[in-house]
Amino acid sequence: SLSCGGGVVREVRQITSGAQHGGAPCPAEMKRVVACNEDPCHSLDCQVSSWMDDGACSKSCGTGAQKQFRRVLQRGRGGIACDSYPLTRVAACNPTPCQRPPFDPLESGR
Repeated sequence: SLSCGGGVVREVRQITSGAQHGGAPCPAEMKRVVACNEDPCHSLDCQVSSWMDDGACSKSCGTGAQKQFRRVLQRGRGGIACDSYPLTRVAACNPTPCQRPPFDPLESGR
């Protein structure tokens, strides 16, 4: 049948020894057709998930670093390979500047 895109294989069995001494009888069905090679014939690119955070941002304000990861959803076959996609990265996070405390002349020694 076909090497890709779906095909069938026909299987045939033969009785080599019949049931004896009270053993179970041979099955009535001696032929069957089984699906095979069900992968599509066209190439498939690797598919990866969206980026997901791994833990918390390193800073609560003032631009920190956020570890991220993604997973392989489908391995490529004949298309773009999965090793073309990074699975981990560090992204900037919390870019909001930290608030400064208000000026206190007593604290500054005046």
